[in-house]
Amino acid sequence: MKIKCNPIVLFFFLNIFFSCTNDEIDTNLIDPVRPYPAIDITGINEPTEIQTLATISQWMARPQDITDAHLYYENKKLDIQGNWKMVWYANELKSEKEIGAIISKHKINRNTFNISPSSKKIANSINELLSISTWNDFSLPNNHKNALENILSLEAVNYLSAKKETIIDVLANYIKKDPSLHLPIKIYVSGISNSGNLSLYLSTAIYQELNTQLQDVKLLPNDVRIECFTYNPINFTSSNFVNYFNSLPEKQGNQQEFITIDFTNFSNNSDVLSNFSLSENFISSFSYPMSNNLQNQIQNEFQSIALNSEITGIFNNIRGNHQVISENKLNKNSYHVPTTISTLEEFKSYLLWKHDTKNILITNNGICIPVNPRKHIDCPNPEDIFVPLKNPIIDSYLQLIFNMQTEN
Repeated sequence: MKIKCNPIVLFFFLNIFFSCTNDEIDTNLIDPVRPYPAIDITGINEPTEIQTLATISQWMARPQDITDAHLYYENKKLDIQGNWKMVWYANELKSEKEIGAIISKHKINRNTFNISPSSKKIANSINELLSISTWNDFSLPNNHKNALENILSLEAVNYLSAKKETIIDVLANYIKKDPSLHLPIKIYVSGISNSGNLSLYLSTAIYQELNTQLQDVKLLPNDVRIECFTYNPINFTSSNFVNYFNSLPEKQGNQQEFITIDFTNFSNNSDVLSNFSLSENFISSFSYPMSNNLQNQIQNEFQSIALNSEITGIFNNIRGNHQVISENKLNKNSYHVPTTISTLEEFKSYLLWKHDTKNILITNNGICIPVNPRKHIDCPNPEDIFVPLKNPIIDSYLQLIFNMQTEN
């Protein structure tokens, strides 16, 4: 005997059944039309691909333009293998804002974005570095707060919508346009050196803004996953921000929150900028032979930072995955680093050698990114001698030391 089933009765029964058995999720918030399962990131080597995207953006600070950026994206020899495309490009590094950013979208993995900011200056003075200001629900050093506000104000044409939009607009409008197709979504926010700090703040601002702008969108737990990746960020932020970020929901084991945020940091353990000790014994951050005179000069300049309780480090204080690279695979002779450093100029060479994030890329079995995409497809081998280009972050760091000398 065949049993006929009334589809309306069946729907009513299933609706009651699932309402009774799933008491963790408000069924009024569930979008019944979701053609895809939870997003699964496959085929992306995060440490190398995301660093490559961050490097392309960071090199906005050099004499390169959007044409150069396109050449990087099309270069299938790089770790991104031509699988990402630019959807938004803004470069105001030569303006008063001194900021830029690129938004990329993966060509294969659906709803997968990367946002990489570019910033070339640490601070104008020690006073600017130590001044703390409030932004929304947390506090930041003044120069970091200004950089965050500047990057959030950037506008450029969104290639997906052909409209001029901010970074937040690109993400929020993409989701709201068709939530059933554009959710779940994975948003990487990545940065190198000083831009790593900015990426951490930007990812937090994206978390806040999307929580506000998506209130009318029916979300499921972990529908919006934000992942911040930093590479040799400056080990410097406010204690207040650390406490705020650590209070935000992360994905692991979380089945309640609609928007989550996670953090992964890669750093070279001998890189002074990303691992210096925020303590009175600042000089202990240096493991390389250095003259006593230079040690005393540098140690004295950082006392004011060490004694400020509102300042703390990122390394191991921000909750997340901190991965340390111990081996420096770049030839120090390429950077003209002597056996013992005695002058600030030699100290600059040492900083360039240790802070170069090619160490991280190569150690993770990634492919180096050629300095000039119009002339070179490949990078030199790590042991090859080459002249490194000017690094504006290193220059800013050293200028900060010189400024401190005149202020004290």
